[in-house]
Amino acid sequence: MKIRPCRVLTFAVVLTFAVAPAEPAEILIAVTFGTKSHHQLFLAYAKALGVEGHRVTLYSPHKHAEKPFVGVEEISREEMWGFIDQRMPNAFNVTGEKSRYTQLVFQVSLDHCRAVLEDPPFLALLKSRRRFDLVVGNGLFGDCVLGLVDALRGVPFVLLNPPGALPWTSEATGAPHAAAFVPNLHTAFAPDMSFFQRVKNLFATQMLKYKRRVNLLLPTEALWHRKYQGLRRFSEVEREVSLVLLNSHVSHGAPRPLLPDQVEVGGLHCTPARALPKSGMMVKSALCFVVLSLFGVGANGAEILIIHPLASRSHLNVLQPLAKALGARGHNVTLVSAYGLKESKGVRTLKVPGFEEDMKEAGKGMWVQEGQTSVVGVAFMHWVIHAAALKACNITLTWGPLKPYLEAKMKLDLVVTSLFFEDCLLAIPYLNRVPFVYFSPAGLFSHNAFAQGHFDNPSFVPGIMTTYTHRMSFWQRIFNTLMYYSTMAYVRYFIIPDEQKLVKELIGEGIPPLEELASNASLYLLNSDVSADCPRMPVSISVGGMHVVPSKPLSRVSWASFI
Repeated sequence: MKIRPCRVLTFAVVLTFAVAPAEPAEILIAVTFGTKSHHQLFLAYAKALGVEGHRVTLYSPHKHAEKPFVGVEEISREEMWGFIDQRMPNAFNVTGEKSRYTQLVFQVSLDHCRAVLEDPPFLALLKSRRRFDLVVGNGLFGDCVLGLVDALRGVPFVLLNPPGALPWTSEATGAPHAAAFVPNLHTAFAPDMSFFQRVKNLFATQMLKYKRRVNLLLPTEALWHRKYQGLRRFSEVEREVSLVLLNSHVSHGAPRPLLPDQVEVGGLHCTPARALPKSGMMVKSALCFVVLSLFGVGANGAEILIIHPLASRSHLNVLQPLAKALGARGHNVTLVSAYGLKESKGVRTLKVPGFEEDMKEAGKGMWVQEGQTSVVGVAFMHWVIHAAALKACNITLTWGPLKPYLEAKMKLDLVVTSLFFEDCLLAIPYLNRVPFVYFSPAGLFSHNAFAQGHFDNPSFVPGIMTTYTHRMSFWQRIFNTLMYYSTMAYVRYFIIPDEQKLVKELIGEGIPPLEELASNASLYLLNSDVSADCPRMPVSISVGGMHVVPSKPLSRVSWASFI
């Protein structure tokens, strides 16, 4: 059976809210604004929903499909076809000031909304009191759909964004749209902007949000309110969006953190690919080799080294189940820690000598400061971690059982190392030329987020070494910002140089800068949950609760025993 990636992607999105329905859902796709290229996305979405057995009603300002799709009914009149395309120039041919073009887009969207509210099929749809289970609209200047959503009362709705993430849809879901590193839609900036480009980008983003509100959102709201009484403010309706589908992909565009209700579906409209010529088989084989090398899917299992000498018992309680699970799946796992652990199927354990007591003392020192968000408390934790990390690096890199790995004499497919200030160990995957995965027992540290190309904004992301929540006061934000930059500076100018110097002394020349090696991580496994963390890049996966075992049944106790 051939696997067609684009079709799989389409169905994956559809199944988000359409898994094996007992009854087909009634879905209304109302494209109240959109060019021909936008229409291709909505048409593909409607077709996929129809194939899944749902009943789809499609209202759009574009010509109907030549052949009707299964389960899809198009209701727009021929008089409305081309309404938008006839009034808008091709965006790719526009030169000069982009703001004038944006103003034209606002006006065309407003004119189309005015025409929609006079269109007989649309009015008949509203008067029919037909019950829909879902409404889908265009998140890019298709604000007219917000009135429809409110008029239908209580129907969940989804927005599909043809250009990807937009400031107003991101903010509607509660996700930040940081202009410091996310280029504005109407600029040609790349993510690595200069200071003046960031200032200009911030200004352009705020102006676009303001103009959209004043020139489109509020006038569209007024159109609906003049025709229908009792509707809410559109800014309130917009915040109730259930899902935002982004026509983008993580490999393209600016890196940005996304909440779970923002899903990238770039390629949603792709048709099944034609067969590649025989020369294409080489590309397929290479891709398969990369995947198998990374995830260790092989007949004999992968050789995986999990190394975490700077680990407390609580850290190992989370890490050890990962080793057991990999061993149970046929992989050969070597787990290195400061403690003597019991071996299990497929898992060989190695204890780094002379470090168990140090870990206990370091742990006590850290717990003393736990809950004390102060300069002294955070500085002391930095010092404790720094001293423990250097000792762990020194002992581990000179330890006999690890020597074959440092000399690249052991077969190795993957290294799992700690995110807990042990970057000296990145020499092992580098010397063996294998990928590595970071595992964090406590979430993501800011300097590691920075290595991903993601900025943990200290104005609303509390530092991992503070006790703050995202609802910080003004003074807490100031302190959190100072802690953010002081931690970044401490790691960059003290911990990393000391570990780099140690690696040079113990291994020799030829090891690249540790900061450079850290940026090559293939994956981050975080002991956290999306419900209790800030938005993260796709390379970070929350695995909080990974170590939780199935609950045992409660013992039966007679009520008489309580008397």
